[in-house]
Amino acid sequence: MKKKKYLALFLIAVSAMLLFTGCNKGKYGEDTKMKSEEITRSLVQALAEGDYAKAADDFSYTTKAKEEINAQSLETLWEGLSEGKGNFREVSGLEDDNWDKELKITVMCSFEKGTAELVVAFDRTVKIKSIYPG
Repeated sequence: MKKKKYLALFLIAVSAMLLFTGCNKGKYGEDTKMKSEEITRSLVQALAEGDYAKAADDFSYTTKAKEEINAQSLETLWEGLSEGKGNFREVSGLEDDNWDKELKITVMCSFEKGTAELVVAFDRTVKIKSIYPG
């Protein structure tokens, strides 16, 4: 009788652990995706307007990203992305890619003479981890 009781408790504990660990693996809620996309659009708009200080200071970055990302690095990134393509026109699309520890939003940017992709990676707290050309 005691063996059955211990076995039942063990199975309940294992089931609970699997339930809680399975919930977080590579899944972001729809609200997190929407918030990340909204932040990404705002960030791209600031970059397109040449407001690199705003892009560096007005968004939430992880501690590590904050050490690496500043107005100068964002200006260099944007100029490299848009070089030879003319003026920015619009964000023509967004794609999200779920991973275990981050959510990547790929932005399709339309310029007068072409397109380019920019990737913005977020952590689970919707802080920007990195920004790089796609």
